[in-house]
Amino acid sequence: MRASLIVVRGALSLAVGFCAGAARASLDEVEQCQAIPDEIVFFGPSAEARPPRRVERYGAETRTLAANPEGYAGHGVGHFRNCSARPAGRRMQVLRFSLRSEGYFFPGVVNHIAIGLRSRLTGFAPGVHSGNERFQGRGIVIGSIAGGWPVEDLCPGPFPLVQPETWGRLLGVTRLWGQATAGENHCGPGLKDGQWYRFIVKADDASLRYTVYDDKGLVLRDHRFVDVLTRAPDRDEIRGNSGYFVAVMCADADASCRSVPTWRLQLKDFKVSWQ
Repeated sequence: MRASLIVVRGALSLAVGFCAGAARASLDEVEQCQAIPDEIVFFGPSAEARPPRRVERYGAETRTLAANPEGYAGHGVGHFRNCSARPAGRRMQVLRFSLRSEGYFFPGVVNHIAIGLRSRLTGFAPGVHSGNERFQGRGIVIGSIAGGWPVEDLCPGPFPLVQPETWGRLLGVTRLWGQATAGENHCGPGLKDGQWYRFIVKADDASLRYTVYDDKGLVLRDHRFVDVLTRAPDRDEIRGNSGYFVAVMCADADASCRSVPTWRLQLKDFKVSWQ
């Protein structure tokens, strides 16, 4: 299935259409280096049985799209770009945005958003849930994390909270940064559903810094660390990456966000730059 594009002017449109065919257009979408949205709104399944979807605003233009670039129902909701305009000599990629959730964060449910910089989506994996799509990068996860990780890589909660993560296409490279990873506490603040938070995330060749503000401008956490875990060739490839992504994963069996209650995630004042 491939999502047909519906463009409106002004207010956000919630309609979504589908047409038959392979998901080749997905690869075109992730290579649009200049097309950075001002706002992204992700929607879970609606009461009218509409599937998860995303609405992206580019200035006065609004695009209503399928849940993810490949248009594959078995994957989670996401926005991926494999590149961004990188001026010569700039090495620090910066992502700024404000985030508010409605019905997505609640106790006991392992919903989380992965936000990556210096990233590249190296391939889609049809039939595999969104957490196993092949991408590289470093950034943060926002929400709740399940077990299965080394104890030092987990944050103790309470959830939902902010936590750094490094993603690699090679087995064993993807790694959470938790309460004692590499001998340091990397855990971020807890968040609440229905409130605005402001984020600044920065990634260079070897480090990550994230800053979280509440809706009054108070700094909740400002943390920087050097990535000593990522190994070659992922380490060398990440140095050359200029992409970014926002991947939304839910607690249903395939992380597709199709069987969890109705929810909405809004990212506004979305800006990607280089320093």
